[in-house]
Amino acid sequence: MAFDAQHFWLVRHPETDYNAAGRYQSVSDRPFSGLGRSQASALRAALEGLAPDLVVSTGQERTDAVAAGVAADAGGVERATEPRLGEIDHGRWEGMTYREVKARWPGEVRARFADARHGRATDGESLDELEARVGRAWEELRAGAARRVVIVAHATPLRVVLCRCLGLDATRHWQWRLPTASASLVGLYPAGAILGPVGRGAPYGNLASEVPGDAC
Repeated sequence: MAFDAQHFWLVRHPETDYNAAGRYQSVSDRPFSGLGRSQASALRAALEGLAPDLVVSTGQERTDAVAAGVAADAGGVERATEPRLGEIDHGRWEGMTYREVKARWPGEVRARFADARHGRATDGESLDELEARVGRAWEELRAGAARRVVIVAHATPLRVVLCRCLGLDATRHWQWRLPTASASLVGLYPAGAILGPVGRGAPYGNLASEVPGDAC
């Protein structure tokens, strides 16, 4: 029996210097750490042979660098930049650690995390706002002609996509564990989504082999 399926590899970008230091990172375009450079090479090797129709990144170097390598290995397939899949904007918390933020603005910290959907840092973005923009981008990708898509993006948007695939409320996004440079496979079928593997990190093996054939 043949299935009209789409497959999406959701790839979180490799570790940056801010990730390594435990700093809030969204709009800042930070360089890879030493580990991140190794992760980028390993990811590229693991995705070789996938033959995607489309490779998407968010316009920040930590996603674009991985996407460029994957697209080149696939023979120069189409690339797209989708800033709506960018990380949630942390506002004035950007570049600070949680300890530093809590020491400076304890009331703001309590207020943000007391309201998982609408709370935000000053000058930042709420989960509700992020879900709206990510949802629009995701539905447009689903409606496109590409059947095999690699999306290189950020932790919160990718976790919200996973929630959306299973009909979970976006406030539960934190229950998905997606380490830096992890890869998750989503298969979209007429009857629903099949997930797995989710949050796979190194050693990856051959990720291309995880995508099933079109018939069974």
